[in-house]
Amino acid sequence: MKKKYLLLVSGLVSLTLVTGCTSSNKRSNAESTKTSKVKKRAKYLKKKKVNKKKASKKKQATLKEKKQPVKSTQTNTQQQDDSQNQQQVQQTTQQPQQKTQSQINMERGYDPNGAPLLPGQDHAAGSDVYGNPDPWVQGQINWAIRNGYMNPDGTDTEKGKQLEQQLESDDYDIDDEDYEGDY
Repeated sequence: MKKKYLLLVSGLVSLTLVTGCTSSNKRSNAESTKTSKVKKRAKYLKKKKVNKKKASKKKQATLKEKKQPVKSTQTNTQQQDDSQNQQQVQQTTQQPQQKTQSQINMERGYDPNGAPLLPGQDHAAGSDVYGNPDPWVQGQINWAIRNGYMNPDGTDTEKGKQLEQQLESDDYDIDDEDYEGDY
């Protein structure tokens, strides 16, 4: 009877883990799509700002050309072009692109806690990209703490240790009279 219960519980746990991983993948895809939209928008706004600056500088240059003789106008225009190029270079070097935690995890091959990533994913099993427990795992931890099997710091209580010992001894008693062989 105990064996049936343990197999049923382990099956449900496995099914829940698989389901949690796929929903986490959908969330990750949505985050990456949102991130790319934000980057495109920032690039567009930056380009628009640069174009406005160019237009105002051209306007200023035109006004100066009308006031100054022809030779000095050519020199001023060239100097303005040079200063615009320098400003553009400074703007691009001042704003390095920051990587998301997902990208960092994929490059390293493990999450911030050092757990290996799931194949093709940006997080480890049972956690998010930042290494925090996913909601299902956190629920299991909260249940164990609430029912006295685990301390808040993650260590087992006496009750939890006794349960672990009982489960280990049950695993080796395969010739149990409760075993009916209908698996």
